[in-house]
Amino acid sequence: MFKNSLLLVIFLLQAFILTTSLSCTKTEELNDSPIDTIEQSVANKDAELNKLKEEVSNQRTEITSKSLQVSALEQSTRNLSDQLSEKADRLDTLEAKLNTSEAKLIEAERQLYQVEYPIAIMSSDDEIVTFESTPQRIIAFDSSAVEILFDIGESKKIVATHTFATHPKAVSDIPKVGDAFNLNLEAIVALEPDLVFVFYESNVAPLRKLGLKVLYIKTLDHDFEKTTELIKMWGRITNNMAGASKSIKTFNGSINLISKEVDSVTKGPRIFQDIGGLWTPGKNTLVNEVFDLLKADNIAKEIDGYAQISPEIILEKNPEIIITPNPEVFLDNKAYKNVSAVKNGKVYSLKSDSLSVPGPRFPNGIREIGRLIYPNKFENINNQ
Repeated sequence: MFKNSLLLVIFLLQAFILTTSLSCTKTEELNDSPIDTIEQSVANKDAELNKLKEEVSNQRTEITSKSLQVSALEQSTRNLSDQLSEKADRLDTLEAKLNTSEAKLIEAERQLYQVEYPIAIMSSDDEIVTFESTPQRIIAFDSSAVEILFDIGESKKIVATHTFATHPKAVSDIPKVGDAFNLNLEAIVALEPDLVFVFYESNVAPLRKLGLKVLYIKTLDHDFEKTTELIKMWGRITNNMAGASKSIKTFNGSINLISKEVDSVTKGPRIFQDIGGLWTPGKNTLVNEVFDLLKADNIAKEIDGYAQISPEIILEKNPEIIITPNPEVFLDNKAYKNVSAVKNGKVYSLKSDSLSVPGPRFPNGIREIGRLIYPNKFENINNQ
């Protein structure tokens, strides 16, 4: 009995100890519950939320600032648009005034250059040729006349020319009624010209016998600056002094530029021009005047006009530059091997025929020779 009671006491004591132990364990587990963790998480979320609120506030501030900038830009754009519109209106007004002024200037220029008919031109055979009005159908038997008429803007009046006229390219479309010295009289009459211009005197009589108006002006053989007088003459004949004045201005401007290029030259090289068969231009020729302008020493300057010289004179004068259509005549002939131009490789051919026609292109020929004589000059002067 006592033993059983003791066992019961021991059992109850163990049960109490176990219960107490379990109670302590639960208390410890309760003390480590997730409440603290949740509170910390809530605190973190609050911090993140506050940070987001701050970022939103910053973004809102930035958006407000950008909006103000956009508004300012839009206002600036409107102001600029208004200014441009105002300037456009002013430009239209100025343009209208300019057009009016230009029209007045054109009319004043027309009156200034207006040719009063009748006009009279003295022919080279001392005949006075009178023009009651502007000729509309011109046969030009002279390359210079053809080039001048093209240059002043009167090419449409040319109904025919000769086969030697080759410039400008549009000349190829103009009918040819003979060469420079032989006329196709039947073809000329058929074209019903109101002016036939010739440079060769023997052509005058046959044409006048047919009742045609003929103006004979012999080709310039010296004083190339008189080219401007020919241009002026055609300006008067065609009642286009404005075009003639422009052409003259260009011609004189080109000559002045060429002259300036050789201002610093005191003495140019000795030069010989062979036009074929040792024929060469001497004094009182256009080419000799070109050499004078370029300060080159023409070895044939003592000859009057054109003449044929001997090889001995060439050897004696020893030109430093030779211009010829046939370089092989000098380069392949041992007789000329000691001539300075041959030894130094300064035997040239001209690429254009500008010097053969006293017209608007003549300065181009001067420039071409100038570049051969002075390779370092004329680099900034272009052909017209």
